Amino acid sequence: REVDVIRHVKDMSDSEAAAAIAGDRVDVLVDVMGYTRGNRKRVLAHQPARIQVSFKGYMSTTGAPYLSLATDRTTTPPEYSHAYSEKFAMLPKLFFISGHKLNHPSAGEGRWPEFS
Repeated sequence: REVDVIRHVKDMSDSEAAAAIAGDRVDVLVDVMGYTRGNRKRVLAHQPARIQVSFKGYMSTTGAPYLSLATDRTTTPPEYSHAYSEKFAMLPKLFFISGHKLNHPSAGEGRWPEFS
């Protein structure tokens, strides 16, 4: 199905972009940036869309409870859901070459890695 509108929000403030997205009645808003430079997480914090999903750009928890995480059982095992702020939107097949065990190897030992 075609999209109804393509809107360039680069030069809008976060509040303006969120208002435009809400005004366009976006059904599903997909974040593919994660915490990459130039991301617009603050737009997502306004929750302008009914469904907001983080996909591929950052395959660990974003700490953002207003997002779902599109993932699979290998990349993000359900038994680790307690370590994520997002709800999991499980995909039927493996789609990512990294995963929880690779990104957080010491988590399986009952502790999180030390960061300095």
